Formats: sequence, structure tokens, C-alpha cells
Amino acid sequence: MFGQAAGLTSESLMRQSQQQLIERTLEVWQPRTPRTLTTEDARQIAENVVGFFGVLLEWEAAESETAPLEGPSVDAVPGLAGGPKS
Repeated sequence: MFGQAAGLTSESLMRQSQQQLIERTLEVWQPRTPRTLTTEDARQIAENVVGFFGVLLEWEAAESETAPLEGPSVDAVPGLAGGPKS
């Protein structure tokens, strides 16, 4: 493999990716708070953001399984099948 030929293992690539995520999280969030964020703060922020979007995905999946489609029906849209004439 290319990475292994260059002396990189999957573990070192994972660590590098995690470090880049921490650095980017600090870049994005530090300007939004007056206190200095630590790398642990950045790790927790990233974990919370991932968790938040995970919950949103779960809610969306549960909603699409149980709820009827929302929004106007075809019959309520002017010009579409059965809808009022415009």
C-alpha cells in the first residue's frame, strides 16, 4: 500500500486525521469564545457536534418511517393533477 510504503500506518493516519480535526475545531470555535480553548475542549466540541447531527439523523429516519409526507398535496398545488385551476 502507498501509505505503508511511505512509512505510514493506519494508526498514524488516524492520529493525524484526529489532530487535524482538533486544529480545525479550534480555528472555527476559538473566535466565538473569550476564553482560550484547550485541545480537550475542541475534542468535546467535535464529539458534541457529531452527536447532535447523529440525533437529527435518527429523528429524520424515525419521522420518515412513521409520519405521512408533510407539505401540500398534489391536489392543493395549482396546475397539477386535480389541483385548482390557476
